[in-house]
Amino acid sequence: MNLSEIAATTPERRIRPHDVTALRKKLKLTQERLARLLEVSSRTVARWESDESEPEPFVARKLRGIERVAQKLERSSDPEKIVKWLELPESELGHYAPVDLLGSAWATNELLNRLDQWLQGE
Repeated sequence: MNLSEIAATTPERRIRPHDVTALRKKLKLTQERLARLLEVSSRTVARWESDESEPEPFVARKLRGIERVAQKLERSSDPEKIVKWLELPESELGHYAPVDLLGSAWATNELLNRLDQWLQGE
């Protein structure tokens, strides 16, 4: 099963417009930067924030995963460092960028467990 198939099997709550805006502001991202992180257009992010459309399920899971990562790291990192960490491929993650793994509930949990271990080692 690939990441998209795994992600498609996990029902989640709806992403509301203020959820997207709040996460974007928490991480100090423009609509354009959030769009690049999620591999969508900035117009798509604007539509989510104005309640004209909703993120596709896979992208919604990525948004939730980014929120969970931000919550774990907000005490130890500034928003820019969190975003850079999400974007850069990690050798420990098979050379995937963490954000690429956040569409899957299983991979998100694995990533969060690794973050817990890393934070405990600080």
